[in-house]
Amino acid sequence: MRRTSLVESASAQSSGDKPIAPSRRLLVAEDDKEFRGLLTAALRSDGYEIVEVATGFELLDALMTSSTSNANGRSFDLVISDVRMPGLSGITALARLGDSHRAPPVVFVTAFGDDEVHEQARQVGAIDVLDKPLDMDDLRAFVAEFLAGTRQTIIGR
Repeated sequence: MRRTSLVESASAQSSGDKPIAPSRRLLVAEDDKEFRGLLTAALRSDGYEIVEVATGFELLDALMTSSTSNANGRSFDLVISDVRMPGLSGITALARLGDSHRAPPVVFVTAFGDDEVHEQARQVGAIDVLDKPLDMDDLRAFVAEFLAGTRQTIIGR
């Protein structure tokens, strides 16, 4: 089976081979603007509503706001966050959220996925850590399977 690159997947226009997702709300936290755009375009093409943030501070704010209230009263079904971002890492943002707010499921993506990062992610409650470079088809399948309840995660919650 041929794998689709990030650019091909994000720019694909035919809907014949795309899974149709029920309206699900995802938060994408990634400091690299181009990569965030590719993630967002691919996930939107699968029918997800996407909220984008570029920093760990914005991630924390979005999570705190969504757990109390937001414009349409919906929290996030899944968060996809980079680990390393300027100012505040994704792991630190999730840790700061703490027990005072109910965090949605979080999957981290990182180019620095050593055992220590995986352990830190597990300790703050992440469902998985995906290592960059990401295959967009694999990420899209992960998201669809997780939201459908059929995906087993590596590090658990």
